[in-house]
Amino acid sequence: MQKTKAALWEFLQGLGKTFMLPVALLAFCGIMLGIGSSLSSEAVTDSLPFLKAEGFHLVFTWMANTGLVAFTFLPVLFAMAIPLGLAREDKGVAAFSGFVGFAAMNLAVNFYLTARGVDLEDEKAIEHYGIADVLGVQSIDTGLLGAVAVGIVVSLLHQRFRTQRMPDALAFFGGLRFVPIISALVLSVLGLLIPLVWPAFNGWITAVGRGIGHTGVFGPFFFGMGEVLLRPIGLHHILVAMFRFTDVGGSGAVCGDNVSGALNMFYAHLDCAGAPNAAVTDATHFLSQGKMAAYLGGLPGAALAMYHCANRRMRPEIKALLVSGVVACVVGGITEPLEFLFLFVAPWLYAVHAVLVGLGFLTAAVLGVFIGNTDGNVIDWLVFGVLQGSSTKWYLVPVIAAVWFAVYYFLFRWAIRRFDLRTPGRDQEPEQDAGDEEGPAPDAEKAPARELVAGKYDAVAILDAIGGAANIRSLDNCITRLRMTVEDAELVDGARLKKLGAVGVIKLDGHTVQVVIGPQVQSVKDAIATMIPVG
Repeated sequence: MQKTKAALWEFLQGLGKTFMLPVALLAFCGIMLGIGSSLSSEAVTDSLPFLKAEGFHLVFTWMANTGLVAFTFLPVLFAMAIPLGLAREDKGVAAFSGFVGFAAMNLAVNFYLTARGVDLEDEKAIEHYGIADVLGVQSIDTGLLGAVAVGIVVSLLHQRFRTQRMPDALAFFGGLRFVPIISALVLSVLGLLIPLVWPAFNGWITAVGRGIGHTGVFGPFFFGMGEVLLRPIGLHHILVAMFRFTDVGGSGAVCGDNVSGALNMFYAHLDCAGAPNAAVTDATHFLSQGKMAAYLGGLPGAALAMYHCANRRMRPEIKALLVSGVVACVVGGITEPLEFLFLFVAPWLYAVHAVLVGLGFLTAAVLGVFIGNTDGNVIDWLVFGVLQGSSTKWYLVPVIAAVWFAVYYFLFRWAIRRFDLRTPGRDQEPEQDAGDEEGPAPDAEKAPARELVAGKYDAVAILDAIGGAANIRSLDNCITRLRMTVEDAELVDGARLKKLGAVGVIKLDGHTVQVVIGPQVQSVKDAIATMIPVG
Protein backbone atom coordinates (compact mmCIF):
# COMPACT_ATOMS: atom_id res chain seq x y z
CA MET A 1 0.00 0.00 0.00
CA GLN A 2 2.81 2.40 0.93
CA LYS A 3 4.65 1.64 -2.32
CA THR A 4 1.45 2.17 -4.32
CA LYS A 5 0.88 5.54 -2.66
CA ALA A 6 4.47 6.62 -3.32
CA ALA A 7 4.21 5.50 -6.95
CA LEU A 8 0.96 7.45 -7.36
CA TRP A 9 2.56 10.59 -5.89
CA GLU A 10 5.52 10.22 -8.21
CA PHE A 11 3.29 9.70 -11.23
CA LEU A 12 0.98 12.67 -10.50
CA GLN A 13 3.91 15.00 -9.83
CA GLY A 14 5.66 13.79 -12.96
CA LEU A 15 2.49 14.25 -15.01
CA GLY A 16 1.99 17.80 -13.73
CA LYS A 17 5.62 18.62 -14.47
CA THR A 18 5.30 17.45 -18.10
CA PHE A 19 2.69 20.16 -18.69
CA MET A 20 5.34 22.84 -18.23
CA LEU A 21 7.07 22.37 -21.59
CA PRO A 22 4.03 23.11 -23.80
CA VAL A 23 2.71 25.68 -21.30
CA ALA A 24 6.01 27.60 -21.41
CA LEU A 25 5.80 27.65 -25.20
CA LEU A 26 2.17 28.69 -24.95
CA ALA A 27 3.04 31.62 -22.68
CA PHE A 28 5.70 32.84 -25.11
CA CYS A 29 3.43 32.38 -28.13
CA GLY A 30 0.69 34.23 -26.29
CA ILE A 31 2.97 37.24 -25.87
CA MET A 32 3.88 37.11 -29.57
CA LEU A 33 0.20 36.86 -30.51
CA GLY A 34 -0.76 39.65 -28.10
CA ILE A 35 1.88 42.11 -29.35
CA GLY A 36 1.36 41.24 -33.00
CA SER A 37 -2.43 41.40 -32.95
CA SER A 38 -2.59 44.61 -30.90
CA LEU A 39 -0.02 46.60 -32.89
CA SER A 40 -1.53 45.55 -36.22
CA SER A 41 -5.13 46.28 -35.19
CA GLU A 42 -7.00 49.22 -36.68
CA ALA A 43 -7.62 50.79 -33.28
CA VAL A 44 -3.88 51.11 -32.63
CA THR A 45 -2.77 51.97 -36.18
CA ASP A 46 -5.40 54.74 -36.40
CA SER A 47 -3.90 56.29 -33.25
CA LEU A 48 -0.30 55.67 -34.40
CA PRO A 49 -0.37 56.05 -38.20
CA PHE A 50 3.33 55.24 -38.64
CA LEU A 51 2.51 51.63 -37.70
CA LYS A 52 0.57 51.34 -40.97
CA ALA A 53 3.87 51.26 -42.87
CA GLU A 54 4.25 47.98 -44.75
CA GLY A 55 7.38 46.97 -42.83
CA PHE A 56 5.71 47.34 -39.44
CA HIS A 57 2.56 45.62 -40.68
CA LEU A 58 4.50 42.60 -41.96
CA VAL A 59 6.50 42.25 -38.74
CA PHE A 60 3.46 42.44 -36.48
CA THR A 61 1.32 40.08 -38.56
CA TRP A 62 4.29 37.66 -38.66
CA MET A 63 4.45 37.84 -34.85
CA ALA A 64 0.73 37.15 -34.54
CA ASN A 65 1.00 34.23 -36.97
CA THR A 66 3.97 32.76 -35.08
CA GLY A 67 2.00 33.06 -31.85
CA LEU A 68 -0.60 30.66 -33.26
CA VAL A 69 1.90 27.75 -33.29
CA ALA A 70 1.19 26.54 -29.76
CA PHE A 71 -2.52 27.36 -29.91
CA THR A 72 -3.12 25.53 -33.20
CA PHE A 73 -1.16 22.38 -32.33
CA LEU A 74 -1.69 22.31 -28.56
CA PRO A 75 -3.10 18.76 -28.22
CA VAL A 76 -0.30 17.09 -30.18
CA LEU A 77 2.27 19.11 -28.22
CA PHE A 78 0.88 17.64 -25.00
CA ALA A 79 0.77 14.15 -26.52
CA MET A 80 4.50 14.46 -27.22
CA ALA A 81 5.53 16.35 -24.07
CA ILE A 82 3.98 13.88 -21.60
CA PRO A 83 5.94 10.77 -22.70
CA LEU A 84 9.00 13.00 -23.15
CA GLY A 85 8.74 14.18 -19.56
CA LEU A 86 7.83 10.84 -18.00
CA ALA A 87 10.52 8.81 -19.80
CA ARG A 88 13.78 8.38 -17.92
CA GLU A 89 15.76 7.22 -20.94
CA ASP A 90 15.46 7.52 -24.73
CA LYS A 91 13.26 10.59 -24.40
CA GLY A 92 13.42 11.35 -28.12
CA VAL A 93 11.85 8.00 -28.99
CA ALA A 94 9.15 8.60 -26.37
CA ALA A 95 8.23 12.00 -27.86
CA PHE A 96 8.26 10.60 -31.42
CA SER A 97 6.00 7.76 -30.31
CA GLY A 98 3.64 10.29 -28.72
CA PHE A 99 3.13 11.94 -32.09
CA VAL A 100 2.67 8.57 -33.80
CA GLY A 101 0.14 7.46 -31.20
CA PHE A 102 -1.82 10.72 -31.43
CA ALA A 103 -1.98 10.53 -35.22
CA ALA A 104 -2.93 6.83 -35.15
CA MET A 105 -5.75 7.50 -32.67
CA ASN A 106 -7.29 10.23 -34.82
CA LEU A 107 -6.97 8.22 -38.02
CA ALA A 108 -8.74 5.34 -36.26
CA VAL A 109 -11.54 7.69 -35.18
CA ASN A 110 -11.91 8.87 -38.77
CA PHE A 111 -12.02 5.25 -39.96
CA TYR A 112 -14.76 4.35 -37.46
CA LEU A 113 -16.93 7.36 -38.35
CA THR A 114 -16.50 6.76 -42.08
CA ALA A 115 -17.19 3.01 -41.79
CA ARG A 116 -20.36 3.71 -39.81
CA GLY A 117 -21.53 6.03 -42.57
CA VAL A 118 -21.48 9.16 -40.40
CA ASP A 119 -21.78 12.31 -42.50
CA LEU A 120 -18.77 14.33 -41.31
CA GLU A 121 -20.34 17.53 -42.68
CA ASP A 122 -23.72 17.08 -40.99
CA GLU A 123 -24.29 19.65 -38.24
CA LYS A 124 -26.06 17.18 -35.93
CA ALA A 125 -23.21 14.67 -36.28
CA ILE A 126 -20.63 17.40 -35.71
CA GLU A 127 -22.42 18.52 -32.54
CA HIS A 128 -22.99 14.96 -31.23
CA TYR A 129 -19.47 13.67 -31.75
CA GLY A 130 -17.53 16.93 -31.61
CA ILE A 131 -16.06 16.44 -35.07
CA ALA A 132 -13.23 18.78 -36.01
CA ASP A 133 -10.12 18.95 -38.16
CA VAL A 134 -7.23 17.44 -36.17
CA LEU A 135 -3.86 17.54 -37.96
CA GLY A 136 -5.69 17.52 -41.28
CA VAL A 137 -7.90 14.55 -40.31
CA GLN A 138 -11.65 14.76 -39.71
CA SER A 139 -11.78 13.29 -36.22
CA ILE A 140 -13.28 13.87 -32.79
CA ASP A 141 -11.68 16.80 -30.99
CA THR A 142 -10.82 15.26 -27.62
CA GLY A 143 -8.62 18.25 -26.81
CA LEU A 144 -6.31 18.14 -23.82
CA LEU A 145 -7.92 15.06 -22.26
CA GLY A 146 -7.34 12.95 -25.36
CA ALA A 147 -3.77 14.21 -25.61
CA VAL A 148 -3.09 13.41 -21.95
CA ALA A 149 -4.52 9.92 -22.41
CA VAL A 150 -2.29 9.36 -25.43
CA GLY A 151 0.75 10.65 -23.56
CA ILE A 152 0.16 8.39 -20.56
CA VAL A 153 -0.46 5.28 -22.69
CA VAL A 154 2.63 5.93 -24.81
CA SER A 155 4.80 6.52 -21.73
CA LEU A 156 3.67 3.17 -20.30
CA LEU A 157 4.34 1.43 -23.61
CA HIS A 158 7.76 3.07 -23.83
CA GLN A 159 8.66 1.93 -20.33
CA ARG A 160 7.51 -1.63 -21.06
CA PHE A 161 8.77 -2.19 -24.61
CA ARG A 162 11.84 0.00 -25.18
CA THR A 163 14.10 -3.06 -24.65
CA GLN A 164 11.76 -5.53 -26.40
CA ARG A 165 13.56 -8.43 -28.06
CA MET A 166 12.18 -9.89 -31.26
CA PRO A 167 12.90 -13.18 -33.11
CA ASP A 168 15.89 -13.03 -35.44
CA ALA A 169 13.69 -12.67 -38.52
CA LEU A 170 12.05 -9.58 -36.99
CA ALA A 171 15.04 -8.28 -35.02
CA PHE A 172 15.08 -5.05 -37.05
CA PHE A 173 11.77 -4.06 -35.43
CA GLY A 174 12.92 -4.73 -31.85
CA GLY A 175 14.18 -2.45 -29.12
CA LEU A 176 13.46 1.25 -29.45
CA ARG A 177 12.00 0.79 -32.94
CA PHE A 178 9.22 -1.29 -31.44
CA VAL A 179 7.94 1.57 -29.26
CA PRO A 180 6.36 3.69 -32.03
CA ILE A 181 5.10 0.49 -33.69
CA ILE A 182 3.27 -0.75 -30.60
CA SER A 183 2.10 2.81 -29.89
CA ALA A 184 0.48 3.03 -33.33
CA LEU A 185 -1.22 -0.35 -32.86
CA VAL A 186 -2.51 0.24 -29.33
CA LEU A 187 -3.68 3.81 -29.93
CA SER A 188 -5.35 2.77 -33.18
CA VAL A 189 -7.40 0.21 -31.25
CA LEU A 190 -8.21 2.73 -28.53
CA GLY A 191 -9.21 5.21 -31.22
CA LEU A 192 -12.00 2.86 -32.29
CA LEU A 193 -13.50 3.17 -28.80
CA ILE A 194 -13.51 6.97 -28.65
CA PRO A 195 -16.69 7.52 -30.74
CA LEU A 196 -18.50 5.14 -28.38
CA VAL A 197 -17.59 6.89 -25.12
CA TRP A 198 -16.63 10.47 -25.95
CA PRO A 199 -20.12 11.99 -26.47
CA ALA A 200 -21.22 10.92 -22.94
CA PHE A 201 -17.88 11.82 -21.35
CA ASN A 202 -17.82 15.21 -23.04
CA GLY A 203 -21.36 15.80 -21.82
CA TRP A 204 -20.24 15.25 -18.22
CA ILE A 205 -17.36 17.69 -18.60
CA THR A 206 -19.67 20.27 -20.17
CA ALA A 207 -22.09 19.86 -17.27
CA VAL A 208 -19.24 20.51 -14.78
CA GLY A 209 -18.25 23.61 -16.73
CA ARG A 210 -21.81 24.91 -16.73
CA GLY A 211 -22.10 24.23 -13.02
CA ILE A 212 -18.95 26.27 -12.35
CA GLY A 213 -20.25 28.97 -14.67
CA HIS A 214 -23.44 29.24 -12.61
CA THR A 215 -21.36 30.07 -9.52
CA GLY A 216 -20.52 33.42 -11.14
CA VAL A 217 -17.56 35.25 -9.65
CA PHE A 218 -17.20 32.60 -6.92
CA GLY A 219 -15.96 30.13 -9.54
CA PRO A 220 -12.76 32.13 -10.12
CA PHE A 221 -12.47 32.65 -6.34
CA PHE A 222 -12.39 28.92 -5.59
CA PHE A 223 -10.15 28.27 -8.60
CA GLY A 224 -7.55 30.83 -7.50
CA MET A 225 -7.60 29.60 -3.92
CA GLY A 226 -7.41 25.96 -5.02
CA GLU A 227 -4.40 26.59 -7.25
CA VAL A 228 -2.45 28.12 -4.35
CA LEU A 229 -3.42 25.33 -1.92
CA LEU A 230 -2.32 22.64 -4.38
CA ARG A 231 0.98 24.36 -5.19
CA PRO A 232 3.00 22.95 -2.24
CA ILE A 233 2.37 19.38 -3.40
CA GLY A 234 2.91 20.22 -7.06
CA LEU A 235 -0.54 19.19 -8.34
CA HIS A 236 -1.76 22.67 -9.26
CA HIS A 237 -0.67 22.18 -12.89
CA ILE A 238 -3.38 19.56 -13.39
CA LEU A 239 -6.12 21.82 -12.00
CA VAL A 240 -4.92 24.77 -14.09
CA ALA A 241 -4.77 22.69 -17.28
CA MET A 242 -8.37 21.53 -16.81
CA PHE A 243 -9.62 25.12 -16.67
CA ARG A 244 -7.37 26.42 -19.44
CA PHE A 245 -7.93 23.72 -22.04
CA THR A 246 -11.25 21.92 -21.39
CA ASP A 247 -14.95 22.78 -21.06
CA VAL A 248 -14.46 23.10 -17.29
CA GLY A 249 -13.05 26.57 -17.95
CA GLY A 250 -15.87 27.48 -20.31
CA SER A 251 -16.86 26.99 -23.94
CA GLY A 252 -18.61 28.95 -26.63
CA ALA A 253 -18.46 30.38 -30.12
CA VAL A 254 -15.52 32.64 -30.93
CA CYS A 255 -15.61 34.23 -34.40
CA GLY A 256 -17.81 31.41 -35.68
CA ASP A 257 -15.81 28.50 -34.22
CA ASN A 258 -16.75 26.58 -31.09
CA VAL A 259 -13.84 26.69 -28.65
CA SER A 260 -13.36 25.01 -25.26
CA GLY A 261 -11.14 26.10 -22.37
CA ALA A 262 -10.49 29.54 -20.91
CA LEU A 263 -7.07 30.05 -22.47
CA ASN A 264 -8.09 28.59 -25.82
CA MET A 265 -11.02 30.97 -25.96
CA PHE A 266 -8.85 33.94 -25.09
CA TYR A 267 -6.28 33.18 -27.78
CA ALA A 268 -9.02 32.54 -30.34
CA HIS A 269 -10.43 35.97 -29.50
CA LEU A 270 -7.00 37.57 -30.00
CA ASP A 271 -6.57 35.84 -33.34
CA CYS A 272 -9.86 36.99 -34.81
CA ALA A 273 -9.53 40.49 -33.27
CA GLY A 274 -13.27 40.78 -32.70
CA ALA A 275 -15.07 42.15 -29.68
CA PRO A 276 -15.17 39.57 -26.88
CA ASN A 277 -18.54 37.97 -26.20
CA ALA A 278 -19.89 37.05 -22.78
CA ALA A 279 -18.51 33.49 -23.00
CA VAL A 280 -14.98 34.81 -23.62
CA THR A 281 -15.08 37.35 -20.79
CA ASP A 282 -16.50 34.79 -18.35
CA ALA A 283 -13.78 32.30 -19.26
CA THR A 284 -11.05 34.90 -18.93
CA HIS A 285 -11.96 35.34 -15.26
CA PHE A 286 -9.87 32.20 -14.66
CA LEU A 287 -6.77 33.70 -16.27
CA SER A 288 -3.98 36.03 -15.29
CA GLN A 289 -5.85 39.18 -14.29
CA GLY A 290 -7.01 37.33 -11.18
CA LYS A 291 -3.41 36.72 -10.12
CA MET A 292 -2.23 40.30 -10.53
CA ALA A 293 -3.55 41.55 -7.19
CA ALA A 294 -1.29 39.13 -5.30
CA TYR A 295 1.58 38.87 -7.79
CA LEU A 296 2.07 42.58 -8.50
CA GLY A 297 1.01 43.89 -5.10
CA GLY A 298 0.39 41.35 -2.35
CA LEU A 299 3.53 39.22 -2.35
CA PRO A 300 5.88 42.22 -2.79
CA GLY A 301 4.10 43.70 0.25
CA ALA A 302 4.73 40.49 2.18
CA ALA A 303 8.40 40.61 1.17
CA LEU A 304 8.73 44.18 2.46
CA ALA A 305 7.09 43.15 5.73
CA MET A 306 9.55 40.26 6.13
CA TYR A 307 12.42 42.66 5.47
CA HIS A 308 11.22 45.18 8.06
CA CYS A 309 10.62 42.41 10.63
CA ALA A 310 14.09 40.91 10.20
CA ASN A 311 16.86 41.66 12.69
CA ARG A 312 18.65 44.81 11.56
CA ARG A 313 22.04 43.10 11.32
CA MET A 314 20.48 40.39 9.12
CA ARG A 315 18.73 42.70 6.66
CA PRO A 316 21.68 43.08 4.28
CA GLU A 317 21.94 39.28 4.07
CA ILE A 318 18.28 38.65 3.25
CA LYS A 319 17.83 41.66 0.97
CA ALA A 320 19.11 39.83 -2.12
CA LEU A 321 16.89 36.82 -1.35
CA LEU A 322 13.76 38.95 -1.06
CA VAL A 323 14.56 41.17 -4.05
CA SER A 324 15.18 38.16 -6.30
CA GLY A 325 11.90 36.66 -5.11
CA VAL A 326 10.00 39.86 -5.88
CA VAL A 327 11.58 40.09 -9.35
CA ALA A 328 10.70 36.45 -10.09
CA CYS A 329 7.13 37.12 -8.98
CA VAL A 330 6.53 40.48 -10.67
CA VAL A 331 8.43 39.85 -13.91
CA GLY A 332 8.20 36.07 -14.27
CA GLY A 333 4.98 35.22 -12.46
CA ILE A 334 6.91 32.69 -10.32
CA THR A 335 5.71 32.87 -6.73
CA GLU A 336 7.33 29.90 -4.97
CA PRO A 337 10.55 31.74 -3.94
CA LEU A 338 8.42 34.09 -1.81
CA GLU A 339 5.62 31.73 -0.79
CA PHE A 340 7.95 29.08 0.55
CA LEU A 341 9.59 31.62 2.85
CA PHE A 342 6.49 31.51 5.07
CA LEU A 343 4.74 28.27 4.09
CA PHE A 344 6.77 26.12 6.47
CA VAL A 345 6.96 28.55 9.37
CA ALA A 346 3.25 29.46 9.31
CA PRO A 347 1.03 27.19 7.19
CA TRP A 348 -2.04 29.05 8.45
CA LEU A 349 -0.62 32.26 6.98
CA TYR A 350 -0.20 30.46 3.66
CA ALA A 351 -3.89 29.48 3.87
CA VAL A 352 -4.79 33.15 4.39
CA HIS A 353 -2.61 33.96 1.37
CA ALA A 354 -4.62 31.41 -0.67
CA VAL A 355 -7.87 33.12 0.32
CA LEU A 356 -6.45 36.53 -0.64
CA VAL A 357 -5.41 35.19 -4.06
CA GLY A 358 -8.95 33.87 -4.51
CA LEU A 359 -10.33 37.28 -3.56
CA GLY A 360 -8.04 38.79 -6.20
CA PHE A 361 -9.70 36.60 -8.83
CA LEU A 362 -13.14 37.55 -7.50
CA THR A 363 -12.33 41.28 -7.49
CA ALA A 364 -11.03 41.24 -11.06
CA ALA A 365 -14.16 39.38 -12.18
CA VAL A 366 -16.53 41.77 -10.37
CA LEU A 367 -14.78 44.83 -11.85
CA GLY A 368 -14.73 43.32 -15.35
CA VAL A 369 -10.96 43.36 -15.85
CA PHE A 370 -10.22 41.59 -19.16
CA ILE A 371 -6.53 40.82 -19.63
CA GLY A 372 -6.12 37.05 -19.93
CA ASN A 373 -3.03 34.93 -20.67
CA THR A 374 -1.31 32.76 -18.08
CA ASP A 375 1.27 34.31 -15.78
CA GLY A 376 -0.23 37.31 -14.01
CA ASN A 377 3.04 39.26 -14.24
CA VAL A 378 3.83 42.77 -15.38
CA ILE A 379 4.47 41.53 -18.94
CA ASP A 380 0.92 40.17 -19.17
CA TRP A 381 -0.39 43.45 -17.81
CA LEU A 382 1.48 45.46 -20.45
CA VAL A 383 0.95 43.19 -23.47
CA PHE A 384 -2.60 41.96 -22.88
CA GLY A 385 -3.82 44.93 -20.87
CA VAL A 386 -2.22 48.25 -21.77
CA LEU A 387 -1.52 47.46 -25.45
CA GLN A 388 -5.05 46.16 -26.02
CA GLY A 389 -6.67 49.45 -25.03
CA SER A 390 -8.86 50.76 -22.23
CA SER A 391 -11.55 48.13 -22.83
CA THR A 392 -9.40 45.70 -20.82
CA LYS A 393 -9.68 48.01 -17.78
CA TRP A 394 -5.94 47.62 -17.25
CA TYR A 395 -5.90 50.88 -15.28
CA LEU A 396 -7.72 49.14 -12.42
CA VAL A 397 -4.88 46.66 -11.86
CA PRO A 398 -2.43 49.14 -10.21
CA VAL A 399 -5.23 50.25 -7.86
CA ILE A 400 -6.13 46.66 -6.90
CA ALA A 401 -2.44 45.76 -6.54
CA ALA A 402 -1.85 48.77 -4.25
CA VAL A 403 -4.72 47.66 -1.99
CA TRP A 404 -3.36 44.10 -1.85
CA PHE A 405 0.14 45.45 -1.16
CA ALA A 406 -1.13 47.28 1.92
CA VAL A 407 -3.22 44.32 3.12
CA TYR A 408 -0.33 41.87 2.79
CA TYR A 409 2.20 44.24 4.31
CA PHE A 410 0.23 45.00 7.46
CA LEU A 411 -1.09 41.43 7.80
CA PHE A 412 2.37 39.88 7.51
CA ARG A 413 4.02 42.49 9.71
CA TRP A 414 1.40 41.90 12.42
CA ALA A 415 1.54 38.10 12.14
CA ILE A 416 5.34 37.90 12.17
CA ARG A 417 5.66 40.04 15.29
CA ARG A 418 2.55 38.76 17.08
CA PHE A 419 3.46 35.08 16.70
CA ASP A 420 7.26 35.53 16.45
CA LEU A 421 7.38 33.75 13.10
CA ARG A 422 10.85 32.64 11.99
CA THR A 423 10.80 34.30 8.58
CA PRO A 424 14.16 35.13 6.93
CA GLY A 425 16.42 37.17 9.16
CA ARG A 426 14.66 36.14 12.38
CA ASP A 427 15.91 32.57 12.77
CA GLN A 428 19.63 33.23 13.36
CA GLU A 429 20.54 31.85 16.78
CA PRO A 430 23.51 33.17 18.82
CA GLU A 431 24.97 29.70 19.22
CA GLN A 432 25.23 29.41 15.47
CA ASP A 433 27.52 32.42 15.43
CA ALA A 434 29.65 30.84 18.14
CA GLY A 435 29.88 27.67 16.16
CA ASP A 436 31.21 29.60 13.23
CA GLU A 437 34.11 30.85 15.36
CA GLU A 438 35.30 27.30 16.01
CA GLY A 439 36.03 26.76 12.36
CA PRO A 440 34.43 26.91 8.95
CA ALA A 441 31.61 24.52 8.11
CA PRO A 442 32.45 21.58 5.89
CA ASP A 443 30.52 23.10 2.99
CA ALA A 444 32.41 26.37 3.34
CA GLU A 445 35.71 24.54 3.14
CA LYS A 446 34.74 22.74 -0.05
CA ALA A 447 32.86 25.48 -1.89
CA PRO A 448 35.88 27.58 -2.99
CA ALA A 449 37.42 24.54 -4.68
CA ARG A 450 34.31 23.95 -6.78
CA GLU A 451 32.49 25.94 -9.40
CA LEU A 452 29.13 27.07 -8.06
CA VAL A 453 26.02 26.58 -10.18
CA ALA A 454 24.50 29.96 -11.15
CA GLY A 455 27.15 31.54 -8.93
CA LYS A 456 25.55 30.44 -5.64
CA TYR A 457 24.60 26.73 -5.52
CA ASP A 458 27.09 24.04 -4.54
CA ALA A 459 25.72 21.01 -6.41
CA VAL A 460 28.11 18.57 -4.71
CA ALA A 461 27.05 19.73 -1.24
CA ILE A 462 23.38 19.71 -2.23
CA LEU A 463 23.66 16.13 -3.46
CA ASP A 464 25.34 15.15 -0.21
CA ALA A 465 22.55 16.83 1.80
CA ILE A 466 19.98 14.88 -0.20
CA GLY A 467 21.63 11.70 1.01
CA GLY A 468 24.06 11.09 -1.81
CA ALA A 469 23.61 9.58 -5.24
CA ALA A 470 22.65 6.21 -3.75
CA ASN A 471 19.59 7.78 -2.10
CA ILE A 472 18.11 9.07 -5.37
CA ARG A 473 15.77 6.81 -7.34
CA SER A 474 14.60 9.48 -9.79
CA LEU A 475 15.41 13.16 -10.27
CA ASP A 476 13.53 15.81 -12.19
CA ASN A 477 12.45 19.42 -11.86
CA CYS A 478 9.63 21.82 -12.60
CA ILE A 479 9.86 25.60 -12.74
CA THR A 480 11.28 26.17 -9.27
CA ARG A 481 11.86 22.86 -7.50
CA LEU A 482 13.72 19.58 -7.67
CA ARG A 483 11.28 16.65 -7.70
CA MET A 484 12.77 13.42 -6.40
CA THR A 485 11.92 9.89 -5.42
CA VAL A 486 14.44 8.75 -2.82
CA GLU A 487 15.22 5.55 -0.98
CA ASP A 488 14.73 7.20 2.41
CA ALA A 489 13.36 10.71 2.91
CA GLU A 490 14.83 10.80 6.42
CA LEU A 491 18.31 10.99 4.88
CA VAL A 492 17.41 14.33 3.29
CA ASP A 493 18.83 17.10 5.52
CA GLY A 494 16.38 19.97 5.13
CA ALA A 495 18.24 22.37 7.43
CA ARG A 496 21.50 21.92 5.55
CA LEU A 497 19.77 22.32 2.18
CA LYS A 498 18.39 25.67 3.33
CA LYS A 499 21.90 26.79 4.32
CA LEU A 500 23.01 25.80 0.81
CA GLY A 501 20.44 28.11 -0.77
CA ALA A 502 17.22 26.06 -0.94
CA VAL A 503 14.06 27.99 -0.12
CA GLY A 504 12.27 24.98 1.36
CA VAL A 505 12.06 21.18 1.52
CA ILE A 506 8.79 19.24 1.19
CA LYS A 507 8.64 15.57 2.23
CA LEU A 508 5.33 14.24 0.87
CA ASP A 509 5.95 10.75 2.21
CA GLY A 510 8.84 8.42 3.01
CA HIS A 511 10.11 8.45 -0.58
CA THR A 512 8.78 11.59 -2.34
CA VAL A 513 10.69 14.82 -1.76
CA GLN A 514 10.72 18.27 -3.34
CA VAL A 515 13.48 20.82 -2.81
CA VAL A 516 12.49 24.38 -3.69
CA ILE A 517 15.46 26.06 -5.37
CA GLY A 518 14.00 28.90 -7.41
CA PRO A 519 14.34 29.98 -11.05
CA GLN A 520 17.83 28.42 -11.37
CA VAL A 521 16.55 24.93 -10.53
CA GLN A 522 17.21 23.58 -14.05
CA SER A 523 20.91 24.34 -13.77
CA VAL A 524 21.08 22.76 -10.31
CA LYS A 525 19.25 19.66 -11.50
CA ASP A 526 21.54 19.29 -14.53
CA ALA A 527 24.63 19.58 -12.33
CA ILE A 528 23.35 16.95 -9.89
CA ALA A 529 22.27 14.65 -12.73
CA THR A 530 25.89 14.40 -13.92
CA MET A 531 26.85 12.93 -10.55
CA ILE A 532 24.22 10.18 -10.25
CA PRO A 533 23.84 6.93 -12.20
CA VAL A 534 21.60 7.02 -15.28
CA GLY A 535 18.26 5.27 -14.94
